[in-house]
Amino acid sequence: MPPLVPFARRYLFTIGRCARLLTLDVLRHSGRQRLKRVARVFGYPRCGAQLPVAGIGKLTPGAEAGRLLDLDPAPNQLTAFELIAVCRITQVLRPRHIFEFGTHEGRTTLNLAANSPDDAKVYTLDLAPAGGRLPGGTIVGQRYLQTPYDGKIEQLHGNSLDFDFSSYAGRMDLVFVDAGHSIECVTNDSQAAAEMLRGDGGVIIWHDYRVIDGVTRCLERLYGQGGLWRRLKQIEGTQLACLGPDAIRVLA
Repeated sequence: MPPLVPFARRYLFTIGRCARLLTLDVLRHSGRQRLKRVARVFGYPRCGAQLPVAGIGKLTPGAEAGRLLDLDPAPNQLTAFELIAVCRITQVLRPRHIFEFGTHEGRTTLNLAANSPDDAKVYTLDLAPAGGRLPGGTIVGQRYLQTPYDGKIEQLHGNSLDFDFSSYAGRMDLVFVDAGHSIECVTNDSQAAAEMLRGDGGVIIWHDYRVIDGVTRCLERLYGQGGLWRRLKQIEGTQLACLGPDAIRVLA
């Protein structure tokens, strides 16, 4: 086959996809997110100062991969490498109290429980109770239900925008934020996460940084405010952002 033929096929395929991206896909949320990513590739200015990048090896020196369970992701869930990063942080930090915004199927919940100490407690919040159904038929917590780690997990339900977090204030060692992705939701959940954090050694992790606009804009605005938020960083090679010390260690 002449070398120009494969190139011509790729060229025509790309033209077709670009035409769809600029027309039909604009009507869909996923298409608009994809268009934003393409615009950034071509140098469209970002909304704020991009977070500094840190490798997971430097964040968790000497750690192993952790106990990885239920690796197969559904769409928009953590990749295998992102799950490894979360498990390593959990393993090194040894948190006794963990709070998660956004249970969904409970894949991350399961791994947080599996990599934390035996006496740890994982609180996870979603719009529906455990076993309830979300739009699309997803069963909340289906990946952790009836596993050996089920007893470590307390399923909470409600909207984080009006949920009462007062009983969790100052108690959490690790918080994972992956619920609503509008800038309003991410700002609310980030502020609540910071108020729940116990001491300077605690860690907050966010998913979908630099992929979903609301998450990106919120975190970069917070980073620009300074103070506590100057500890924000992106974990290299992932869509995860992290607030914590430059080298995560076992909590006292």
